[in-house]
Amino acid sequence: MKPRNSYLLIAGLLFAALTGSLYAGTDQKVEKKYDGVTSIKCEFALGDVEILKSGDKQVHVSMSYSFDDMYFKPEFGQRGKRLMLKEKYNNDFEGDKSGDVSWRISVPDSVDIDFNTGTGNIEISGCDIRFEGNTGTGGITINNAKGEYDINTGTNNISIVGCEGEFKCNTGTGKVTVENTKGEIDVNSGTGSVSAENITIQFEGNFNSGTGDATVIEPKGDEFDLHINSGIGDAVLDLKGQPLNGYLEMKCNAHAGKIVAPVKFDTEETSGTGREKTLEKTFSTGNEKRRFFIGTGTGKAVVKK
Repeated sequence: MKPRNSYLLIAGLLFAALTGSLYAGTDQKVEKKYDGVTSIKCEFALGDVEILKSGDKQVHVSMSYSFDDMYFKPEFGQRGKRLMLKEKYNNDFEGDKSGDVSWRISVPDSVDIDFNTGTGNIEISGCDIRFEGNTGTGGITINNAKGEYDINTGTNNISIVGCEGEFKCNTGTGKVTVENTKGEIDVNSGTGSVSAENITIQFEGNFNSGTGDATVIEPKGDEFDLHINSGIGDAVLDLKGQPLNGYLEMKCNAHAGKIVAPVKFDTEETSGTGREKTLEKTFSTGNEKRRFFIGTGTGKAVVKK
């Protein structure tokens, strides 16, 4: 081989190596669309997801990732009216496993979504859907949406703002925030705080925390049961100047808890024995189809004007 040709070969190899290193780890994008989908099942491990309202009757999927193709592969499959989306990882791969993945899914109204991710965040905006989802450590945000939602996170926060529908939400250690929302609402945190403000309750509202405070501010509605409970924190109903206008029942541990309210109670009684004795007080005025149940173990059960 002539020296000039050798130099050209070496230069070409160097260029290939350089360009390969420059493009390694850059995002790769995939975009797809589907007709006739009424349900979606997502099985993710790491990916964040954003779910939006589609501008047409199709489902649009846009995703990007920066993992090595030998380590990660997205999977897409439609069978009839059901769409399957999956993250597949090759655990036998011995190269660089660093990277990230994100999904954007735009859906028409009334689609059912069954969703699971290990560590990713879930964000839903502007949709009218039925959604059942779980994330191990990710946060969950629902904004300006309608529908039915059953959502869980192990260690992160849940936020619901400007929504309408049925909501069942649980977090192990995070906090739950509900604002400007209308519907049937059931939220729970194991150790975090639970708060709701400017909500309209239809039928039933449950706001519970194991060890944090549970607070509901300015609830509205003509007929409902509202439960506010904490195991060892405070359970608070803040009326923000509105009349109580309903039936009120408050409970606490008779030895360690406390009941605070700006009313003269109609009844007061205790039940149970020893350190488990419970103090219960009731009051009623106006519309008895509005029923408030406020309880704590060792914290304070409070009504604020």
